[in-house]
Amino acid sequence: MYKLLILDLDGTIANTSDAIREAANLALRHFGHPEHDAASFAACLGGGSFSFMGKSLPPQARTEEHIREAVAEFWRNYDVTYIHTDRTYPGVDTAIAALHAKGIRIAVLSNKREYMTKPLIEQLIPGIASPVVGRRADIPAKPDPTAALAIAAECGCTPNEVAFVGDTDSDMETAHRAGFLAVGVAWGYQSPERLREAGADVILETPADLLAYFTGDSQ
Repeated sequence: MYKLLILDLDGTIANTSDAIREAANLALRHFGHPEHDAASFAACLGGGSFSFMGKSLPPQARTEEHIREAVAEFWRNYDVTYIHTDRTYPGVDTAIAALHAKGIRIAVLSNKREYMTKPLIEQLIPGIASPVVGRRADIPAKPDPTAALAIAAECGCTPNEVAFVGDTDSDMETAHRAGFLAVGVAWGYQSPERLREAGADVILETPADLLAYFTGDSQ
């Protein structure tokens, strides 16, 4: 029986891409560049802020110096816009609350900066997740399993009692390196096919499947 679920945030609990795009567009506007709609910005996402801001710039503006300027402006904006993500994917909050009510502990591990991750999680699923860990200077980011294993230890769980739930190949690698069950979600930023290639043990198609898989119940 799984006693602890560690969940990723971006693309797993909530779609944070609109708040990221809002900050990116403010940066692009600041420098007089064209802005992106949801579809065109989705094609830029992945690989961190230097990568997606570089891709979002017009080709002629993609010098290393200007990308760094755009990234700095993005982060100034995202410090404000990140909290605009005010709801989970439909049904995720309900499933997580039901799992918590049945005695399964819920924790969160994100590569989003911790000072953003904690208030976002408290806004999205208040009073449920503990611990909540984001990116910090003193712990390596996913897919390094250090933080995931520390969460399991804090919760008094052995690796075979833990499932890691995420939407990216990095999440699946984190799970396997920690010895956890690797659970991929089909509603996130990467396709089920890519998650399977990354070694997902389970693919959940809908948030309702999260509850059904770990408890046998349905919403």
